[in-house]
Amino acid sequence: MSAPVRRASDWLRAGEAVCMLIAARLALSVLPVRVVFRSLCLTISPVGEVRLDEKAVSSARQVGLAVERAARRLPIETRCLHSAVAGALMLRRRRLQATVVLGVRSNDGLKAHAWLLCAGALVLGGAQARSFVPLAAFSSGTEKG
Repeated sequence: MSAPVRRASDWLRAGEAVCMLIAARLALSVLPVRVVFRSLCLTISPVGEVRLDEKAVSSARQVGLAVERAARRLPIETRCLHSAVAGALMLRRRRLQATVVLGVRSNDGLKAHAWLLCAGALVLGGAQARSFVPLAAFSSGTEKG
């Protein structure tokens, strides 16, 4: 079975995801998280839901898929926080609301996880997010729909 034919927009989104993941990894290596979040205009907030049209939600999900695929293929190690920040950067470029949620769980030692929401819809980190207790959410006020 042959691979599906990708559109130019898919390739551009994949390239953008790679660039944003590398930028997020570099930024989080040298800057405090609060500085990175502030530069993204992410402020602490409750996890709220903003109603978006189906096209905006579809765009957010495509961003999540592109970041997940890029993270798997990059030769550098990326973590959930890198992916969440990269996804937030991409959503911001599309003028869509982004919420980075930080959570913990304590079974088998203390573990942390970051995931990304757009209008209450899970964009990145969803498979693991269910087993974590949210500690803080940082949202951009941007919304297009």
